[in-house]
Amino acid sequence: TQVIKDGGPLPPPPPPTYDPDYIQCPYCQRRFNQSAADRHIKFCQEQAARMPNKGKLGDTKKPPGRTQVNTYRDRTGHCMCTQQTICGLLENIISLMESKYTCI
Repeated sequence: TQVIKDGGPLPPPPPPTYDPDYIQCPYCQRRFNQSAADRHIKFCQEQAARMPNKGKLGDTKKPPGRTQVNTYRDRTGHCMCTQQTICGLLENIISLMESKYTCI
């Protein structure tokens, strides 16, 4: 607390301590005592078999994020797009979003 008052850097946190009697699940990396590990690992193995994309820790993939559609509009909100197919697509997207802008 004296370090915080002086504004100095904090010391590093202590390393995590694990109970050596605990058993780590190979599927989710959590740790359990012997009896809980026997039940959990069987359960976790069944779940991993049912959902192959949710395997071991670190194998998870993020779904692709939304891509932002750039619309080219003048000050009044009218579309200045030169490609009619893109303009029509943007018009459909905008109408689905209930926007006040429409393509002309």
